[in-house]
Amino acid sequence: MKLLFVMVPLLLISNVVWCQGEVTIPATDSLIEYTGRIDFTDPAAPRFAYPGVSVRAAFTGTSISVILDDEWGFNYYNVILDGVVLSKLQPSAGTFTYSVAANLVDTVHEIELFKLTEQDFGKASFNGFVISSDRAIVPLSNKHTRLIEFIGNSVTCGYGNEGALGQVFSGSTQNHYMTYAALTSRNFNARHLAVAKSGIGIYRNYDGPPNGDPDCMPNLYPRIFLWEDSPQYAFQPTPDLICIELGTNDFSTGGGDSARFVSHYVSFIDTLQSRYAFPDILCLLGPLLNAPFVRNYFQTIVAIANSKGKGTVEFFEMSHMTGDLGIGTDYHPTVAQHIKNGLELTEYIRTLKGWDVVPAVMEASVVTKHQVRLNFNTQISSSTGEYTGFATLLNRLPVTIASAHRDSIDAKILYLQLSQAIEIGDTILLNYRPGSVSGAGTAKLNYFVGLNVADSLRPTELANGEIYPGGRDIVLRFNKPLQPVTELSGFSVVADDGGHPVDGAVVTANELLLHTTRTILSGDLVDISYSGTDIVGKDEIVAAPFFNIALWNGSLQTTGVDNAAGTPHEFALRQNYPNPFNPTTVIPFDLAATGAVSMTVIDGLGQNIATLVNEVRLPGSYEVVWDASGLSGGVYYCRLSAGGIVRMTKMVLMR
Repeated sequence: MKLLFVMVPLLLISNVVWCQGEVTIPATDSLIEYTGRIDFTDPAAPRFAYPGVSVRAAFTGTSISVILDDEWGFNYYNVILDGVVLSKLQPSAGTFTYSVAANLVDTVHEIELFKLTEQDFGKASFNGFVISSDRAIVPLSNKHTRLIEFIGNSVTCGYGNEGALGQVFSGSTQNHYMTYAALTSRNFNARHLAVAKSGIGIYRNYDGPPNGDPDCMPNLYPRIFLWEDSPQYAFQPTPDLICIELGTNDFSTGGGDSARFVSHYVSFIDTLQSRYAFPDILCLLGPLLNAPFVRNYFQTIVAIANSKGKGTVEFFEMSHMTGDLGIGTDYHPTVAQHIKNGLELTEYIRTLKGWDVVPAVMEASVVTKHQVRLNFNTQISSSTGEYTGFATLLNRLPVTIASAHRDSIDAKILYLQLSQAIEIGDTILLNYRPGSVSGAGTAKLNYFVGLNVADSLRPTELANGEIYPGGRDIVLRFNKPLQPVTELSGFSVVADDGGHPVDGAVVTANELLLHTTRTILSGDLVDISYSGTDIVGKDEIVAAPFFNIALWNGSLQTTGVDNAAGTPHEFALRQNYPNPFNPTTVIPFDLAATGAVSMTVIDGLGQNIATLVNEVRLPGSYEVVWDASGLSGGVYYCRLSAGGIVRMTKMVLMR
C-alpha cells in the first residue's frame, strides 16, 4: 500500500526575530488547542516529550511560523495545513522560529504541529505562532469531540515504520502520525493522546529479568516525563476510550512469567479505573506478538477486570505482521502494516462503541491518464448520488472534474474522471471543500487542501517473450496490464525461413498472444518488431515501439504419440477439428505426466468464455468436445495449462 503524503523539506530556519508587520500569538492564547501529556507549569512555554503531542489552531492570512525550543535537535514533527501533511520539520537544538507555511490563499487556514518521535529524542516546548500583524487566530471549525488514549510500546510509537530492515533506527524512521493508533484516532475525528515508549512492558521491559523491571509502564505511567517524578499528569479529561498495547516486550525474549504478567496487567487496569471515572478499556494484542498462550492470558485479564465492575474491559487482537507488507527497522511494522491494523481496529471500535467513522482519504493515485482513484477508510455515500466538493490542480493549474462515481463493488473507492489528460511525471493536487461525501453513518468528509495524488503512470514497455511449442503462437509480456486488442498493425515477425504474418492477437492481463499463419520451426531465431499504436496499457499509456527483439524457438516440435509405449512424449495442445466449425469441435491434447490440467476458451477480448477441463489427469492422449451454441461467430482461443506450462491454439466459429 502507498504513503498518503509526500514529505517536503523545510525551507527556512531562523533565530527568533520580531519583524515589522508580524505579531507573535503566545502559547497562552485560549484559541490554541493542545492534546497530549503536556507540562503547563510555564504556560507561555508548555513542555512535552511523548509522541503524538498536538498543537492546533486556525488563523487568517497567507503565512504562519512556529516558535519551538528543542532540547537536542533530534525530534521530528508533521506540519499539517488544512488537513494535509505539508512538511516534516526537524527543529535545531535551542529556541528558533520556523516558517512552516507561506504564499497561501488569504483566507482561514488550520495549522497543526504533531510530534512524530518519542521521549528518547528529547523534550521540547512550544512558544507560540507568528502571523501577520493584520491577521488573527480564530476559533477552530473542525472540533474534535472525542478523546482516545493509547498506552503502548515501540509499535504504538511507530518505531522504524518509515525505515527498512537493516537500516539503523533514528528519528527519521519513526512516524507516530502513521501508526495504527494515530490513524484510528483520526478515523473517529478524535483527539489523540499517546503514552508510549519503545521497549517497555507491563512488568518486564525488553530483554529484562524474569522477575520484572522497576521502570515498566505501570510504575512510570503517572508522569508527564518518563524519567522525572514531577510533574505528574492531571488525568483530565477522561478519555472516551483507553487502548493498551503492551505485552510484546514481556514475552519477546525468554523468561516471561505469566503469573506476574496477569497480576501486573490487572493492577494497571485498576490504576486506570481509579485515575479516570469508569473508563472503557480495550486491551490490544499487537502485530509482533504471535503467541497463542498470551492470548489466553488476555482473556483471563479481561475476565478478572470485568468482574470488579469498575468499567468495561474488552480484548482485540490485531493481525500479525507476516512480511507481505514489508518489514521496518529492526523487524518492526511498516506504515502499510500500521494502516492495515488501524483499519481493523477502527472497524472493531465502530462496532463496539457505535461511533461513526469519519471518512478520510487513505490513498490517492492515478489509475489512467484521465482517472484518479481515492481509497477511503470507510464506505462512502452521498445523499444526492453525486460526489461533489472536489477540485484538482494539474501542474498547479485547475482541471475540471468531468464526473465522480463510487466503485460498483467496493464502496470505499471513489473515481474522479478528469477532463484533461495526466502525463507521466505530472504533479496532481486534490482539494476538498464541504461537499456531499459522507461515511456509512452521518459523519462528513472533512475539508482538505493540497493532498498529493501519486502519479503512478509509467511507460508501457515490453518485458519479455517466448515462442510456444508448435511454433504458431508467440507470447509477449509487458510491464503492466493491457487493454483488449481490437485491431493490431505494425508487427513484423521474421524467422530464418522468412516472414510470418500475424493473423490474430488476444490480450490476457499483461500478455499479448500473437498467432502466426506459418509455423516457426524448432531452432529458428525470430526477430520481432512493432511500430504501431494499438498496444495500450490499462492506464491509457500507448506502448513504445520496439525493433528486432530476438526470440529463440528452442522447444521440440510436436512429435505425437509413441504408439509402442502408449504414452505421449510431451505436453501438447493439438489443432481442433473441424476448424472452422459450427457449432461443435473436437480439441485433442496430450499429457506426458500426471498433474492438474486446465483448459479454457478465451474470446478475442481476452474474456474467459468456457472452462472445459479443470482436474488432475494421468498421462495420455485426450479429446474434448466444445459446443459453441449460442455464441457469435468469430475467432476464439483454446488455452491449455499444466505444470506451469501453457499452450494455446486458434479456433474459428463460423455462423
